[in-house]
Amino acid sequence: MGASTVTVFIQRTVHRHLLRTAWLWAAVWTSLICGNACARSPAQTDLPFVGYGSETRGGEGGRVMWVDPGSGDSTLDHMPCTRSAPCQLRTALHTTQPRIIRFTAGGTIDLNQPLVLTERHSFVTVDGASAPSPGITISGNQPIIIRGSGPENTDDPRYATGHMVFSHLRLKGTGPVWSLSIDGQHGLVHHVVFDHLTWTMQDLAIEEPKMVIWYRAENITVSNMLFYDAYKGLQISGMQNDIVKHRIDGVSLTRSVFYNVRHRQPILRSHVHNVDVVNNIMRNYAFSNFSDSVTRIRNRADEPRVRWVNVINNSYQSPHNSFNEQARSIIFGESPGADRDDGGPAKCSSQGDVHTNTQMGEIWVAGNTLPSAACDVYSTTRTEIARPAYARIPAHPAVSLCTIVPQEVGMAYPNERERQIKQQLAECDSSE
Repeated sequence: MGASTVTVFIQRTVHRHLLRTAWLWAAVWTSLICGNACARSPAQTDLPFVGYGSETRGGEGGRVMWVDPGSGDSTLDHMPCTRSAPCQLRTALHTTQPRIIRFTAGGTIDLNQPLVLTERHSFVTVDGASAPSPGITISGNQPIIIRGSGPENTDDPRYATGHMVFSHLRLKGTGPVWSLSIDGQHGLVHHVVFDHLTWTMQDLAIEEPKMVIWYRAENITVSNMLFYDAYKGLQISGMQNDIVKHRIDGVSLTRSVFYNVRHRQPILRSHVHNVDVVNNIMRNYAFSNFSDSVTRIRNRADEPRVRWVNVINNSYQSPHNSFNEQARSIIFGESPGADRDDGGPAKCSSQGDVHTNTQMGEIWVAGNTLPSAACDVYSTTRTEIARPAYARIPAHPAVSLCTIVPQEVGMAYPNERERQIKQQLAECDSSE
């Protein structure tokens, strides 16, 4: 074992020890300070989170903080965040103790500046299902960023941010810089769950906004999401030239819908390890008769490989688009078929074919419903890539997803457009 490997092992061991210690002290502190007033959140105890983020604690056992969406988003308002005196969302999120955030009313919160959460803001559950109709929409042209606050490229566990749950919220972008991101450039981000969120853009022509998981992140679950009417969906990307510090390790994307999303459903690139894409619906993905890619694993020669990926039992449907567009349902490397970045077979493969002599990492592709034109659908391993018990995801047959996924996907209070999408999906309707 080389010196650099030993250093990384020691750092990770210390990091895990500090996280356990921090959680134990947080639990003791909250039980002493708030006793029975610190009720557990229904969103935290009743939702069976799955996949790599399943051990996320969120704000479990912490103080319940109440937010009034009508109070807007300005500077921190220093309200007590009680039910009788609720505060702004920014105030509750920037509190530095375990907490469960609930809402006194439904409404829209327009962000007027970036909402940045760091290691000081760990251990939080945002329970959007606690709001009455029409639920909580977070809107604007400002990003929500989960990150550490240490020096750039730090590996110091003191700057690790984690144990965050965001559920039953609508995230609605209005401009070119809006996004939701996990950004590990200034410290590891770990144990985050995005569950029952609705993500959309108002302008389909705006290219850049997307949901991003990049630099350094571990144990992330994205589940029951509804992405719709957007140019880009989800990017999962490490960064090149730094093998230790910039790796994504452990992401589960499951039981989610991408509808009218042009590409990145998701895209994986550059030092991403252990990703499961299971039981998702990708529908009408070339809605403008152009799609750069739907699900892409892009291994470039100058970047560390994406490795150990399962793409299992997903449904890809875009029946009214051209043969060339449907061929882009799953792409390995630069483009469908053999290219310099995937080194795959010269001709398009059938799902289930195994090719072990490519430039791709370990990939298992099986059980997906795909257009006949889909080209890069081979596997590079002979069996499904095994997962630890806590990260395993139940995989339903892809043909049954229309009766399972639409009824649960997205936030608790769908608007008319979202109801139409869910209804069409539930009917297994192939029309657009």
